[in-house]
Amino acid sequence: MLNRLGSHNANVFKAAKLVITAITALACGLQPAAAHAAPQACLHFNIHNSCGSGKVRGNEYTEGLVKLAFSYSDATYSLSKDYLTCSQKREAQLVEQDKSSLLWAATKPELEVNLIPIRIPIYKGLLGVRLAVIRKQDQPHFLHVNNLDDLKRFTVGQGSDWSDTLILKDAGFSVITASDIHKLYNMLEAKRFDMLPRGVMEPWGELREVNGDTLAIEQSLVIAYPMPAYIFVSPNQPELAARIEAGLNQPIADGSFDNYFFNDELVKEALNKAKVENRKLFSLPNPYLPEATPLNNKSLWLDVLTPLLDLSYL
Repeated sequence: MLNRLGSHNANVFKAAKLVITAITALACGLQPAAAHAAPQACLHFNIHNSCGSGKVRGNEYTEGLVKLAFSYSDATYSLSKDYLTCSQKREAQLVEQDKSSLLWAATKPELEVNLIPIRIPIYKGLLGVRLAVIRKQDQPHFLHVNNLDDLKRFTVGQGSDWSDTLILKDAGFSVITASDIHKLYNMLEAKRFDMLPRGVMEPWGELREVNGDTLAIEQSLVIAYPMPAYIFVSPNQPELAARIEAGLNQPIADGSFDNYFFNDELVKEALNKAKVENRKLFSLPNPYLPEATPLNNKSLWLDVLTPLLDLSYL
């Protein structure tokens, strides 16, 4: 059933690309769009997001990618937001119901079946390279971790709907969940669990926001698994999905995507501070990684970190 539904979405998406090409040709008088040229206003997309806390840096980053994609298009768009705080499950439901246009999330099978995935890892694989946020006083305990069994003695906090939760549970970790990241930070301070793994670009800014004087990024370990984050679009808006995908493939080809990525403040901070090469690596499988994941397209992944990922089990 899952494969049939996924195939249906893929066929709709492919058809939408052909329709967009035809509509654009008619509306624009068969004039090719030049990258970064003044838009001819042939098509306009109203993008609406019901969810999206302003405190989540990934939302701002994704909006910048949408803007980059449309800069390579002759279409225009407008963005409206309600700024509701939603769990990932609720946000995905709203996108599926077409009450929101899109979301960004780590991929997992149900998202790829129910929504339209744009299979371009927006963080070039960095989301699957995880550093643990811990209580400062516990750092000495982590220095004695020498193998995976040692690491599994520590309890883990994760979002109830996150892809990581299934990956970590499947690997044998004891995982305690909450509905959002802010609750998880409070629970870590309250000693409800021992560590909160975050994508390597995430915890630096988060710790500044929560003013967690008792918390710190663990200094000696890194957990890694293949887990790309994608933009997912409402199944009722295949034209929008096709437009964003086409608009991102062009800056990938000419280097503008990498320029955007490497100039993101949190990405720069992570690459400067994480010192992943000096950490003990614990590589975990992701048994929930969809088959369509573009692992072999090296232009989509960060070469410095992807060699850390053990993909031999795929």
